[in-house]
Amino acid sequence: MSVIAQGGARTDLHPDVKTAAAHLRRMYEIGVTRFGCPRACWGGRAEGAYAAGLEGVRNNVLPASKTMARTVADARKDLQASLRLSKTDYLELWRLHNITIRNAGQKVLPPGGALKVLEAAKKEGKCASSASPGSSIWKPASPA
Repeated sequence: MSVIAQGGARTDLHPDVKTAAAHLRRMYEIGVTRFGCPRACWGGRAEGAYAAGLEGVRNNVLPASKTMARTVADARKDLQASLRLSKTDYLELWRLHNITIRNAGQKVLPPGGALKVLEAAKKEGKCASSASPGSSIWKPASPA
């Protein structure tokens, strides 16, 4: 597997899903096998571009996604939508996105928080690993 990953945040630089999908396929053809596609990217269209661009090679790549959800219900909806739109039943990595302030950490950790869905997704075989990148849950928010 490659050490270089293709992120989904800038799929919006392409004029349409078809062009973005062609770019993603080209990345695969030159050896990229790690693909990250945050749920919120490009208004949700990025996942469709990934599905089209990686059609037929899904078993050769390591797909990842992120959710901005903070509650169990919203995170579960995001996971199901990501799997459906990406046309896969499994993610290599699924993450909580942008957990950077104490408030967000306090929302995802308690019962009913999105962290429970990350744990459940691993147990259900929907992702191999989960994380919350860029986290600073335990640091107080900076003063305004």
